[in-house]
Amino acid sequence: MASLWTSKNHTSDENLRKPHVRTLSAHDKSYRSLSIFLDSDENFKIYRRFGCLHSRLLLRKQDEIRRLEVELDELDDLDEADDAPDKLRARSRIHDVAMERRELAESETLRTRSIILEEIEEKLAAYDDLLLRSKRLNTMNRPSESDYRSVERYIFDKKPLIDEEQGFIYEKKDLVTLREGREGAFLDTLIEKFFRVFHCEILQSLFCTSTDRAKTNDPNLH
Repeated sequence: MASLWTSKNHTSDENLRKPHVRTLSAHDKSYRSLSIFLDSDENFKIYRRFGCLHSRLLLRKQDEIRRLEVELDELDDLDEADDAPDKLRARSRIHDVAMERRELAESETLRTRSIILEEIEEKLAAYDDLLLRSKRLNTMNRPSESDYRSVERYIFDKKPLIDEEQGFIYEKKDLVTLREGREGAFLDTLIEKFFRVFHCEILQSLFCTSTDRAKTNDPNLH
């Protein structure tokens, strides 16, 4: 059975228990003000994915693994050759490890098969992790043109950061949005345009909650 908790004193302390809302001032210029703006609407959560740098790191890790692969193949070729002094090493991991211990006792800097494989495992784990994270980034949505323009206009007009540090917004092909799906994008665009043309308190009260209206005192933000 549904129930509702009521208190005789609920009117006296109602204002003290209102949800905290970060307000964006029309005059603030800082990382905090930009952060508040980007967090004020799910459509504004636009950031760089650094696609080129992901590719660069993947290429470096790929080549590091390739070099280890070559080193492992060379060692395997030696132990599988017709004139190999101990062909059992290529057929028995236990025997190979036992022989490695003897060799390492004589030379601690020797590159053994076990050492190479351990390095391959470590580098593959890092490579796979970055590869899969890059894949997830590539499946993220690009911001719609209207969402991009809204954020770009705010940054250009307000200049919350110095030019060098707010320049990320012009890396347009590298930007992704945290918003999932674009089902409501067309409707959002229509409402946004409607606000720009017919902005008034009555319309704002219809489409925006009191919490949304409390997020800013800037008359240019709807």
